[in-house]
Amino acid sequence: MLTQYSLKMPHAVYGGENAMENIAAIIKAENLDVTDEEIEEKYKSMAEQYGMELDMLKKYLDAPTVRNQLLNEKAIAVVVDSAKAEKPAKAEKTEGEEEKKPAKKTAKKAAEGEEEKKPAAKKAPAKKAPAKKAAAKKAEVELVKIELIHSLNGKVVAQKATAESLGLKRIGDTTVQPNNAATQGKINKIMHLIAVSKA
Repeated sequence: MLTQYSLKMPHAVYGGENAMENIAAIIKAENLDVTDEEIEEKYKSMAEQYGMELDMLKKYLDAPTVRNQLLNEKAIAVVVDSAKAEKPAKAEKTEGEEEKKPAKKTAKKAAEGEEEKKPAAKKAPAKKAPAKKAAAKKAEVELVKIELIHSLNGKVVAQKATAESLGLKRIGDTTVQPNNAATQGKINKIMHLIAVSKA
């Protein structure tokens, strides 16, 4: 699985802020170039791929564009060829951490593997956490009061849906919502229709 490995690519980072800058840096560093024959070959393969005549394709797609595309493909090939996959180093355990135990077998697997063992006794149900912690968390949540001050008539469907998701249907409707990222996103979407204040 790819996520289990870290990729070490010597050409991947040249200090650019985006992929195109990195590709341009790779092209320059590796002295990559494209010949006229390669451009012509690319034209032919693209004409065949798109089912167009070669002259028609050349009319719509100029040679510098095809040249840049070929250079980008060569730069990406350099990166892919020089990439090395390595397993990540195991992190050292800090104090207080225990080794991860393997997951328990399901009843079906346990029955298959060890048919002679007796079934396990039923365990008592787990105790519920005290309600005080939940009440303390609710007290910490900051709330905002949202009031619909403009009509939703003639507005975009997405804006109407956002207002309705907040519980606002008519002018003057108010609602109190938690001040979190989801609520802030909804507020930003219909900011011109509502008034917001702390609750």
